[in-house]
Amino acid sequence: GQVQINGDISSQFISGLLFTAPLAKEDTSITVKGNLQSKPYIQITLEVLQDFGIEIKTDQSLLSYYIPANQKYKPQTYLVQGDFSSAAFLLSAGAIAGEIEVSNLNLNSEQGDKEIINILKKMGAQIETDAKNKTVKVKKSSLNGIKIDAGNIPDLVPICAVLACYAQGKTEIHNAGRLRIKESDRLAAISCELKKMGAKIEEKKDGLIIEGSALNGAQINPHSDHRIAMACAVAALGAKGRSE
Repeated sequence: GQVQINGDISSQFISGLLFTAPLAKEDTSITVKGNLQSKPYIQITLEVLQDFGIEIKTDQSLLSYYIPANQKYKPQTYLVQGDFSSAAFLLSAGAIAGEIEVSNLNLNSEQGDKEIINILKKMGAQIETDAKNKTVKVKKSSLNGIKIDAGNIPDLVPICAVLACYAQGKTEIHNAGRLRIKESDRLAAISCELKKMGAKIEEKKDGLIIEGSALNGAQINPHSDHRIAMACAVAALGAKGRSE
């Protein structure tokens, strides 16, 4: 049938419908209301569905979809791309604490969190990319504060906040209000834990303002959120003293 869904809460609801609707007994039409956030995640979903033989009709706005009924997924051998969301923590660790190389990263991927490469470059990190061999190498670097629009890259915010602590000057992260309804309130959680380490952070309704400053070890509460735990682990690599 016909479905209307908000686009400014989480793209995961839309992806879930796109995976399910092809198996329905009747055709499905989906209309997205409001602004569509995390658009690259929808693009990844559509790419994978097409790879497995599923037909979905949409346009560049990704605000409406028509899905024919009674389709079948075609089994095949499939190579899953390396995950830029997870690699972001490792690449940031390289910029903060020492050289690191991450492999199996498709530089032509539709993944939104591929933006971590551009963010590191803008901050002044020494970074080398090799599209042929699918590798990214980062060396310990002097970083500078920048402005970051998190509308399409919400999962990068915790680690970007850590990078900002090690950057000279001010970093502003905005358009990140949806992080308050993730596994934790990620804006409040990362702000709280980095402040324990001595970070200068101002928490806004939809973002963070961070002044670069030296960090010290602290006892961290990950707020039952893996991205907060990983971000704080990277922060601890360059901090003075022990973190646990």
